[in-house]
Amino acid sequence: MSTGLKYLRTEADYEAALAELALLWGAKIGTPAGDRLAGLAELIDLYETWRYPMGSRDRAKVARLRIEQ
Repeated sequence: MSTGLKYLRTEADYEAALAELALLWGAKIGTPAGDRLAGLAELIDLYETWRYPMGSRDRAKVARLRIEQ
């Protein structure tokens, strides 16, 4: 089953993924929403690793700050 996810190539893609991740936060594992949440988290991690290369602790801090916004 397709989740309709696509690679994040631009800052706008990244921002949209973060916004959707915030909406899905807390979705139950194994549900369509939970699967989408997991997929978005993976794509966001890939994008941040590529776009903002820094230590893993710093990336986690940036992600937490973005989610809190």
